Amino acid sequence: MTSQLLLAQRYGTDVARSYYALCKKYPVRTFLATLAVEVAVSRLVSLYMRRVRRHTVLELELGDKIIHEASLDFTTELIEGDKFISLRTLVESIDVASNDNRVDALIIRMQPSFVTGFASLQEIRAALVRFASKKPVWLYTHSIGEFSNAAHLMYLASACTRIYVPPSGDVHIQNLMGEVMFLKGTLDKLGLAPRLSKRKEYKNAVNMLTDTELNPAHREATQTLLAGVMDQMVAGIALGRGRGEAKARKLFSQSPFSALEAKHEGLIDDALYLDEVDQALLTALSLTKKTQNRLLLSKYFKQVGTPYKHKIMRKKIALLSFEGNILVGTGKGPSSNTEGVIGSDTVVAALRTAASSGVRAIVLRINSPGGSYIASDLIYHEIIRIKATGIPVVVSMGDLAASGGYFIACASSYIVAQPGTLTGSIGVFAGKILTREMWGKLGVTWDTAWPAEGADVVPPPSYTRSGTQYSNLHDYDEAQRAVLEKQLDRIYHDFVTKVAAGRGMTFEAAEALAHGRVWLGSQAHANGLVDMIGGLHDAVEQAKRLAGMAPHATPELCVFPRSPSLMSMLSSPTNWEQKDSRGAMASIMGANIGALRGIMHLMNRAAPALKAVDAVWGGVASECDTLLFNPELRNLV
Repeated sequence: MTSQLLLAQRYGTDVARSYYALCKKYPVRTFLATLAVEVAVSRLVSLYMRRVRRHTVLELELGDKIIHEASLDFTTELIEGDKFISLRTLVESIDVASNDNRVDALIIRMQPSFVTGFASLQEIRAALVRFASKKPVWLYTHSIGEFSNAAHLMYLASACTRIYVPPSGDVHIQNLMGEVMFLKGTLDKLGLAPRLSKRKEYKNAVNMLTDTELNPAHREATQTLLAGVMDQMVAGIALGRGRGEAKARKLFSQSPFSALEAKHEGLIDDALYLDEVDQALLTALSLTKKTQNRLLLSKYFKQVGTPYKHKIMRKKIALLSFEGNILVGTGKGPSSNTEGVIGSDTVVAALRTAASSGVRAIVLRINSPGGSYIASDLIYHEIIRIKATGIPVVVSMGDLAASGGYFIACASSYIVAQPGTLTGSIGVFAGKILTREMWGKLGVTWDTAWPAEGADVVPPPSYTRSGTQYSNLHDYDEAQRAVLEKQLDRIYHDFVTKVAAGRGMTFEAAEALAHGRVWLGSQAHANGLVDMIGGLHDAVEQAKRLAGMAPHATPELCVFPRSPSLMSMLSSPTNWEQKDSRGAMASIMGANIGALRGIMHLMNRAAPALKAVDAVWGGVASECDTLLFNPELRNLV
């Protein structure tokens, strides 16, 4: 009765009676129709509120973790998706907005704690420079560092038209220092003895376990990298703030600066609070609070979408993005407190699926410090196989594409990297850590047994040598050490050979660039290990060129692995290909999660309609309300 009175008051007695009659005659159909109408209305209202109007000022918050495209696993995206920003989405949103005449400006609020890889920072910065060449980009931050070196934040901010810090804020742009930790002394106290070997002198990953200080090769490589990064930051800040490089470099030694001192030195434009910055922007744009339309950049992207969305036959380019250490098997994306894993089976399955889907080219985004030689080789082989079919593969390097990451990249048709990308590291290391002394300190003893019929039978030396090759309780003897060195020589030779083949070099030329040395992207470009300096957009352009597309053509960028249907996720795979593809798709299900959240949001909006006809349903609406709109269940989505 209460529901009828509510309907009568809102829509009139005749409407209420007609609706009640329908409910009695067709309860399920009427329920679904009511729900559909409420969903449609909610969607229209949402679209209206988020629409892009004239005089739109886009807002960007920089504080969350930057990830590479489609690299979160399913559960992380479901529970923690709002804690991450997709680098591709961020860059494409800025680029689209720069050409949208409805957008007047971009304002950024950057948290002092914002941290991301240097190459990712450069990709964002390049997008801001492109936007700032057409429209104003204003940046506000509470402080550029807070009792910490934030030169990287100043480097990013320098791409903006204007920079503001409140009077209480500071600007910290100290000189770069590399502080390298060594654990050999700790391992000695614990009774752990590393037995490691490497190829070659610049393969410095093992040094923290075997040394107590920087050796000459380690120091040379580290100082060269720091000098390269410092040069790039100084040049960027000098150009962005209209200062000479000598003056900008001098400021690094004079830092930190208060907000007023930073204004005097030209590092920021003024010392203002956020509300004062908002008002200054309105004045600069000749707008008022009523005539401006503030819109989050993420909401803007949902409205306009990617520039690579044109569904044109024969103009498809596949995009695959993987992040983390490289291992044999299936992979998983990163979470807020764990790193991702690039699984060889996952990548191979994704590459194979993409190549068989009619794409003209493949862009592979790699963000990895390396990992398993075997896993890297399996991915390398699949890229070579795909290239042999006439499909070009272009690699876009992220913050890292070193060691195994470069092993994969050198198989491609073309390599694009940022100036600050860490790459190369063409080398290998392996070995073991002896633990017997540690166990002895803990009172643990070990004994050994082997297949034999009598307790007093002693195995021959060759048997013991083979059985203890990889044992952490037994040190290498001379023969066992020779086995290890032979394995490393074989892997190193294979790595260098593949680099030489992929880069069109002689073995000697490739080997001179190897030795395990890490290069900046700018250095790798100069010595021939990288083809071009740029970001993902540049990699797509090169893929277009290699695929024979016209320069002005806009391809459809298809993300792989594709998101699976619910039924395919619930069903069991019937063969290896389905199993591997399922693992790949399960690690990249972000698109489905967004739709799921949208559905649940609309269902929540439909709750009042269901409650309004509670009496009509005879308790059905109450049950639905309990199952679908319980706050604790809703918070899980």
